[in-house]
Amino acid sequence: RYATISLVFSLLGSLVGYALGYFAFAVLQPLLLKLGWTDALDLIVVQLRGDVILHPWTMFWLLVLAGFTPVPLKLFTWASGIVGVPLGAFVAGMLVGRGKRVYLLAILLRWMGPRAETFLHRWIEWIGWLLLALFAILALWWFGLH
Repeated sequence: RYATISLVFSLLGSLVGYALGYFAFAVLQPLLLKLGWTDALDLIVVQLRGDVILHPWTMFWLLVLAGFTPVPLKLFTWASGIVGVPLGAFVAGMLVGRGKRVYLLAILLRWMGPRAETFLHRWIEWIGWLLLALFAILALWWFGLH
């Protein structure tokens, strides 16, 4: 029950983050121009928007993986809004990515009780960084060979 409540509010929060990315990026353009960041950011955004158009469900898989990393998910939600990830792929990615995390944690806590809680408090961040490193190595291997 708590995992479901957590997932529902996480999804609502991710939609807020998406909207912030979508609308706030345009509002921040004058500041970015003043800082001299506009050209670099626009180049990245244009490239990512093109990638999203060609491969919309690739973002789904990236968001699924992001649900397990220690990188704050709000960065992914804002970026998704900025580059215009299709809302269906975004919501599905958030649902699966966040869902697997909260339900896995709920199952572990129910199954192992306080022992799991102690273990998770001590090791969850390290596990997340390890998974992120493994994903980066896999991505480097994949893109290096294909």
